Amino acid sequence: MILPTVRGYGNLPDLHIAMSLDNGMGGLLEQVQAFTTLRSWIFRYDGRGLIQNRGDGMRILRGRRLHIFCLLLVTCCLLLSACKEDAQVQQQKDRASIWPQALQEYFGEPEYKSVNKDRPFSEQTATVKIGERVFEIPKIYIQTNLGGKIEQDGLNLLYVLPGYTSRADFPDKQAYEQAKNERRFAHMLIQKLGKKAPLELAIQNTRKRAKKIEKKEPIHGLEFELWYRAGKREEKEAFIPYYEVYIERNNNGDILSYTKCSTFERGAHIKYPGCNQRFSNNNLYYDIHYNKKNYLSSWKEQKESAIQFIDSFEVQHSLEKEK
Repeated sequence: MILPTVRGYGNLPDLHIAMSLDNGMGGLLEQVQAFTTLRSWIFRYDGRGLIQNRGDGMRILRGRRLHIFCLLLVTCCLLLSACKEDAQVQQQKDRASIWPQALQEYFGEPEYKSVNKDRPFSEQTATVKIGERVFEIPKIYIQTNLGGKIEQDGLNLLYVLPGYTSRADFPDKQAYEQAKNERRFAHMLIQKLGKKAPLELAIQNTRKRAKKIEKKEPIHGLEFELWYRAGKREEKEAFIPYYEVYIERNNNGDILSYTKCSTFERGAHIKYPGCNQRFSNNNLYYDIHYNKKNYLSSWKEQKESAIQFIDSFEVQHSLEKEK
């Protein structure tokens, strides 16, 4: 199932990133429920009063009724405003459980869920073919539901930095929680290269959607740009920093990789800004995600380690030779 790896455009993040940033299924359901409710409550004012269009006819609200309605409306707005912060906190708490559960119900359980804890993880592998390359990957790493198929358009993997260990390679729960609090969990999406636009074109297309771009001094050996979106009506600034973009070029000026990092200004939901580093190697397109504070400065090491990690699972034969 490749739908969870669908790409985003402009200010819309890729789906697998949006899943880790959005307020979860609760927020989506609230929007749908609100739309469904408001659609049946349509008002207009024609001088006589506030007219409610209902399925069983029209009702005019005026005088005392209109006064009561306005008081109720203002009261609801005040209550919603007061509860907003508490709701956001609760959504953050629910996000980790509700959103993954909804995805699993729709797409099926990821491969790591099928792992037998009583057997060595290295012996429980899945054969995956992406393009012309064939891999034997331990299921404990695989975030994707393979649907019983060998040929895949792409694959999501989760691992723990810096050693690319798995989520199960902890001596106890305390060590697991420590790694989680240190933001050492990372993930990557790998896809067949032919399905992706060249990096130069991808950046150009995304850059067009930025409302403002500032070129900064190079950092970590990379070109540095700050991309802005237009400020919303309730925001004071006309432009809001949305992405930090870092570009790696070779001596000929060709783009070898580019990294987009979230900014705190994007919204209150960004507690720990992350980065997406994108590059290609040996007919694969890589999109690796990691914590900005911990790993952006070691971007070159992250790139090389990701390639070595994937190459280590490649088998030295093709499926055609086995037949």
